[in-house]
Amino acid sequence: HTVVQSSFEKPCEPIEGDRGIFSGFNFKTDAGEAGNIFQFTVRDKQPFWYYCSQPNGDHCQKGMSGVINQNSSSDNTLAAYKEKARDTVTKQPSGDPLVSHGGAIVPSKPL
Repeated sequence: HTVVQSSFEKPCEPIEGDRGIFSGFNFKTDAGEAGNIFQFTVRDKQPFWYYCSQPNGDHCQKGMSGVINQNSSSDNTLAAYKEKARDTVTKQPSGDPLVSHGGAIVPSKPL
């Protein structure tokens, strides 16, 4: 799985350039629990849309997406984002798929 920042207007598509976040494909383990996590800071109160860019299985089109700071008085809801995503093609961030940007890969701490 991955975490990629997108916009409400273009679900399943990364923010242009390197302005958004991308976790890279670094977290699969046979045991199911990754030794590392991708950590980033949300710096304002604007809606922050994201999706999984895993192309095998159409993760974004099937609803693997989310929003931080959703504006509850707007029609731009997570349900509307997922509806728009159903008819899109998942796009990958440019560059190396194992290299993250916009955050940091840090050790996971067991609960």
